[in-house]
Order: sequence, then C-alpha cells, then structure tokens
Amino acid sequence: MATTAQGTKVKVLAASVPAKGEVLYLVRSSAGLVGWVPGNALVESTQGLPLAG
Repeated sequence: MATTAQGTKVKVLAASVPAKGEVLYLVRSSAGLVGWVPGNALVESTQGLPLAG
C-alpha cells in the first residue's frame, strides 16, 4: 500500500469492473508507482477527473 503526496499526478491505465463489488482503477503516479485504487478513493482524492457516463 502506498500514499502519494498531495498534488501528485496519476494516470489511469485500466479499470476492473466486476459484476458485483467496487470498480478498481490501475494507476501510475508521476514517480512511477503502479497500483490498483478503489474507484471511490480515486474520485474523492482527485481534481479534474473526467468521468465517462
């Protein structure tokens, strides 16, 4: 588990959309860290995230 500093830019690489449960996003930070983030945490912790609907 890792926490990035405020202001860190992340790039969404992929999404896992299960039939049941929470959506997870695979992200890469500007420092090169890669990992899965729960969808609600990503939306709550980012600014200017364009969401398709």
